[in-house]
Amino acid sequence: MSSELGPVLFKLLAATHRLSRSAVVRLDHGLSASHYRTLGILRDVRSMRIGQLAEQNRISQPGMTKIVASLEAQGLVERVQDDADSRAWLIEITDTGRQTLIQRGKDLAAVLKDDFNDLTEEQIAVLAKAAEILDSKPDKASAETK
Repeated sequence: MSSELGPVLFKLLAATHRLSRSAVVRLDHGLSASHYRTLGILRDVRSMRIGQLAEQNRISQPGMTKIVASLEAQGLVERVQDDADSRAWLIEITDTGRQTLIQRGKDLAAVLKDDFNDLTEEQIAVLAKAAEILDSKPDKASAETK
């Protein structure tokens, strides 16, 4: 890693956190951050046991059980039999859950759009390239649980 990369990544993380927080505060979207984080994990990983989801979310297993029950009641996730262990269940995101995440992303972007109206075409291109670079990097936390 280049000695210049560390500070750049630090600034990028801080800026994206601030940007995300700003959008979320302005958008009342019904589900909690933990609910959306759970859907995002399941979108990226496909299926997990509740204990794994709790670990990824950094919450207790009973807390994760409540979140999964809520998401399941809304049709956003479903329980499926674990082929490797017939006594266990895996949690998977549903098509409705995927669409909910897509719509949330669109809504968050729309809330922020006016904040960036003053950007030049060149600046927009730089942001687009940065997004492309970040999107090309694997999610190592999710990859480790597959």
